[in-house]
Amino acid sequence: MSTKVLVTGASGFIGRLLVPVLQSEGFFVRGFDRRPCSCQPNEFVQGDLADLPTLKHAVRDMDVVIHLAAYSDDGEFRRDLLLPNVVGVHNLLEAMRVEQVPRLILASSVHVVDYASASGRTLCVMERSPITEYGLVKNMAEDMCSMHCRVHELSCIAARLGWVLRDEREHAELRSRPDLWGLYLSSRDVCRLFLMCARASFLGFHVVYAVNCQKHGPVFDMTPARELLGYVPVDSFLPGP
Repeated sequence: MSTKVLVTGASGFIGRLLVPVLQSEGFFVRGFDRRPCSCQPNEFVQGDLADLPTLKHAVRDMDVVIHLAAYSDDGEFRRDLLLPNVVGVHNLLEAMRVEQVPRLILASSVHVVDYASASGRTLCVMERSPITEYGLVKNMAEDMCSMHCRVHELSCIAARLGWVLRDEREHAELRSRPDLWGLYLSSRDVCRLFLMCARASFLGFHVVYAVNCQKHGPVFDMTPARELLGYVPVDSFLPGP
């Protein structure tokens, strides 16, 4: 029987890439998003993270949830971040608890740590030092998941993602910032990471970094990702002309 995966944010940039990759590897994929989904998951539930009954319906009978849905940039806390990135995670965890879904893969972020001030040292997964409100709410999301792992026997991997470039504007921005090249995460590597997470057998709460081949700083400790998942990135940032 195929493993059943719910992908929240299935209509977003990473979701549209990931859904067909999971399907090609034999997973049954249900998508969840506020917007219709063009990537054709096996099933789709349209809804909002604020709607707990719809979330319960979406997670029902799933083996694992990959949680991508979020406000994806730094923004004003109350207006932009609070509902999708804090209340939304709380609602998803509650829906999973009620429906007894055992595993969660959380799309966290390298913004959980102060990578800009980490010159000359390696950032470990235990470090928590956000300097933006976006990093702060990702920190809160990790804490909520960790609590549910302790109290409600959830198992969770919080994947601190680097910068997945969505368009040429972002490519140009990163090309102009060599100090941030170490944050790059290719579309191929992010899909490989989530595929390995979906396949993995694990218990409890784990944090892993997901960035590039570490040819440029800042430097993140990739040992937990390698040991838990067998994940080693294959791509690095090529600035080009």
